[in-house]
Amino acid sequence: MHARERGARILVKIVREFSNANHPHPRPRDVLLTVEVMDSSRGYDRTLKLPLYARAELREVWLVDLAAHVLEVYRRPALRGYRQEQRLAPGRTLAPLAFPRLRFRVRELLG
Repeated sequence: MHARERGARILVKIVREFSNANHPHPRPRDVLLTVEVMDSSRGYDRTLKLPLYARAELREVWLVDLAAHVLEVYRRPALRGYRQEQRLAPGRTLAPLAFPRLRFRVRELLG
């Protein structure tokens, strides 16, 4: 089912494998890519969650904006946000920093 049909927000995190009895859940440095699909949560995701992700040092965040039909890419976290931001249109492709050989078409991510 497509996210737009459900009206839901989806969070996908790709984490590297780790083994640590003291930390059974991934920590921010273990998250390689965070993807948020936004529909009605656009303001909340940009103004509240994105700065929190940056402060936690999540290295790469993709915001899939269904309403604007663009993919926002945030990289290089800092205390006050991300130092690198891009807005990509449906005709573009991109690869996550952690997986440079893995290419995605923005059109396919937007649905």
